[in-house]
Amino acid sequence: MNSFMKKDDARVYEQLQQEWVDALRNSPTEQEGRSDWSFVQRRLGSASPALLFAQLEDVRSYWKELLGPARLEPYVDRFVSPAWTVKDLIAHVASWSCELRQQVETVAGGESITRGIPYALSVIGPNEWNAVEVEKRRPRNVGRLLQEFEKETTLMQELVLDLPERALHDEKAFGLAPSGDPSALWRGTIAQVVLLKCGHDRYHMEHIRRLQEVIEQIA
Repeated sequence: MNSFMKKDDARVYEQLQQEWVDALRNSPTEQEGRSDWSFVQRRLGSASPALLFAQLEDVRSYWKELLGPARLEPYVDRFVSPAWTVKDLIAHVASWSCELRQQVETVAGGESITRGIPYALSVIGPNEWNAVEVEKRRPRNVGRLLQEFEKETTLMQELVLDLPERALHDEKAFGLAPSGDPSALWRGTIAQVVLLKCGHDRYHMEHIRRLQEVIEQIA
């Protein structure tokens, strides 16, 4: 356990809150949006370890609230897209949490990633990789999938707090290949990968939240 996590909880969250306040106060204009996600992405220079930890904690907490057993049970097998059920979508989010944590761990350890997950130019997202990872997790129940998401998000939090702050902003090659060529790796920072994970988690939370609203309205 790192030294940051050993602090008294009240002090930890007081520091996290102050990080947010400081970042928002530095916003150039009101028009940029003081609390929207694009603002946080544009403020990567302010993405301290505590701020990244807070972002991960926010999605982890909301994910647990959104997918509490009592709310999840009635619709876990409902389709949230033409191909995937809610359970499949949870498997998808868990798979990317695991993958991105492993990539950050690899890069942070000084090792190189040599092959990326290809994104076809004509199709949004790495569909083949997604399909394989979801299928691999299909025998697992929802509880195990949620545990995987929880575990991987917590491990990412620990990495963020254990690494020197400079390491969070050093540009490295990650195992993503937007061009579709697996050897043409995306270059970015650990801070960007953490924010990418949080944005991805929120994107799919919104899909599930909208489905919940529809089901609850007609119940």
